[in-house]
Amino acid sequence: MKFSFAKHFIFRKKFIILVLLVVLVINLPPIRWISEVSLNHFSYVTNHGQWFEEWQFFGSRYEDTVANNFIQYRQHPYYRQDTVLYRTDPVNILKFWRWYDYATHPRWQLPYNSRPDTLPKNDHSIGSEPKPLPQ
Repeated sequence: MKFSFAKHFIFRKKFIILVLLVVLVINLPPIRWISEVSLNHFSYVTNHGQWFEEWQFFGSRYEDTVANNFIQYRQHPYYRQDTVLYRTDPVNILKFWRWYDYATHPRWQLPYNSRPDTLPKNDHSIGSEPKPLPQ
């Protein structure tokens, strides 16, 4: 049996098209919504160590939980200078079912903090008196 470069090229082309179609279909709305039904937990942190969390499975939305709580946090006179919210979850390009989310959701537009454990821990609740910041 002879090896044919033309047949090999056609097979490769079909395989690449099939993979791209699978990635595209998984990122379309009906299938994307099914793949998002899992226990997704996202966490965010500020420079002063204030943590914000988002649990997607329990119906919380980014705008209702994280964004509004961060706005409320910044209104406190003690934390006005703390203006940047960092996401602690990296973008993983191997999770192709999240590519649409990576491109469109505001959480992925936030800067990434790869070392949140180096920040000071500030565990006060929103609305309570803050603990003094380390100098």
